[in-house]
Amino acid sequence: MKYMDLSKQEKIKFNDGSIFDRDSWRIQTIMLVVMTVTDDVDVLVDPNKIISIANGLAAAGVPLIQQMLSCGAQTPIWNLSDALVELLEE
Repeated sequence: MKYMDLSKQEKIKFNDGSIFDRDSWRIQTIMLVVMTVTDDVDVLVDPNKIISIANGLAAAGVPLIQQMLSCGAQTPIWNLSDALVELLEE
């Protein structure tokens, strides 16, 4: 699985991490995904690396989401919904 390296990009802090206080399963899920992508358990000791990789995965998916929104004859949200259903059925 590919992810974008955002280490050289300008960063703007928009979240203080409080979402992880409410739903601890979110960070656990992110940690599992990062561990799977890197095939490295040791990455879990570096929270900055975990978030950097997760952000890179999210950024890598943006072009695909944009494509899904615009492909189809319906409104963008329905195009996205149809594309996601097709993706999940594969």
